[in-house]
Amino acid sequence: MDFFDTEKYTLIPYEFHSTGKEREILSSIFDLTEEEDVRAIDVPDYGAAFLFASIDGDDGSVPSAFGLLEKMESITETHKISVRFSDGLVTVCLTDRDHLLLLCSYRVMNFTDALYYIFLAMRDVKFEPDHSALYWCGSVSDENLTTMKRYFEKIVEFEL
Repeated sequence: MDFFDTEKYTLIPYEFHSTGKEREILSSIFDLTEEEDVRAIDVPDYGAAFLFASIDGDDGSVPSAFGLLEKMESITETHKISVRFSDGLVTVCLTDRDHLLLLCSYRVMNFTDALYYIFLAMRDVKFEPDHSALYWCGSVSDENLTTMKRYFEKIVEFEL
């Protein structure tokens, strides 16, 4: 599966999702261009539809945020944290056991901004960094990896 980075996505619980209304729902959250197609993927583990905008049409690629959701199934810790670092965007996914607590992407200028959003998300769900494992993918320098190791008990790199 191919992934791309975007913040234009949302999860809609099945009881609020109407097939055929995906563009209307997503455009109420984000400014969409004419070129962006809106697609939906069922996520039965969370009882929701994953809606997203793509300029690539129906080439089979999906947002990296969806990849983080899939990654959560293989993480064994109770408090699960997965993060994707990409150029100008950090995507954070937090679950407690099998309950999704947060999935969000943030536009960032630098690694410090990315850490800020990771810690903000963790604070909101009451995860402690010194008792949490961080699963990450994407582009991180050795210096920034060393910084992350100061805060997290366990750091695991993975590929999407």
